[in-house]
Amino acid sequence: MEKKWFQQPYVWFVISIPATAVVLSMILLYLAINGRDPMVVDDYYKKGRAINEVLTRDKRAAEMGLTATMEINYKTNKINFEFQARNKLTLPEILELKITHATRGELDEVVRLYRSHTGLYQGQLPERDLQAGKWYLELGTKQWRITKRITLPIKKKITLQSSH
Repeated sequence: MEKKWFQQPYVWFVISIPATAVVLSMILLYLAINGRDPMVVDDYYKKGRAINEVLTRDKRAAEMGLTATMEINYKTNKINFEFQARNKLTLPEILELKITHATRGELDEVVRLYRSHTGLYQGQLPERDLQAGKWYLELGTKQWRITKRITLPIKKKITLQSSH
């Protein structure tokens, strides 16, 4: 006596291939709709138009010979900066340090740095730990900017300077 069609193992094997493709495509469609990656830069056009201003700020820092030495104290979660320049430099009381993750914009942070009586700039890192990996640091004013790409965690002092 012959088996009916639904009792044949080869029939179910053949049916399982397109059925698996349908199920996986539904899962991928759900992930594509709900799992969107955030843009690292929200307004890329505006950012692109401002590139000349950024280059001018970098050149100005290079002309001044401006460098900043950064040290992170992981116990107190504080960050310290010490500045050097070729000429006498007047810095503001407060600076902002932009800490940008290489790929995930939602992890970006801005740390306010306050000048102490000793001339060092100090700031408090965010409560949540910065993840290990590549980060970009940008420190500056409207006139100058110094940057550095780092890999966290760092164990020693690092120096930020103009890329020009």
